[in-house]
Amino acid sequence: MSIVFLTLGVACAAFCIWLAVRIVNRRERWAKWTAVGLLVGLPLMYVGSFGPACWIAASPRIAGTTDAPRVWMRFYYPIGALIHYNKSQDNRVVVRWITWGAKKGGRVIVPVDASGQSWYGFTAE
Repeated sequence: MSIVFLTLGVACAAFCIWLAVRIVNRRERWAKWTAVGLLVGLPLMYVGSFGPACWIAASPRIAGTTDAPRVWMRFYYPIGALIHYNKSQDNRVVVRWITWGAKKGGRVIVPVDASGQSWYGFTAE
């Protein structure tokens, strides 16, 4: 699995360098718009995909069992840490978003740190 992430990282870096060369040397308009689209679009897609990822990872509450967190949810640990450590009223909107698509009574578990040792859970209403 680490070789896949390494390959994707190298490919992303190569694409960014190639796009920067197109912008700087050739001053192509499509390259500028592509760069702006990537800088705006990728963060929006990351934050927007957090809710559906939580809905997929949600597990139903079964008496006498413990919730097992999904390993691939560690990709979203920055958002989970922001929810966990920010104790304001603004979290209600985010909590509603991540529990909206889960089955009623389902448990949504989000990571709080990159190591995967600390998780924070929410129950869908």
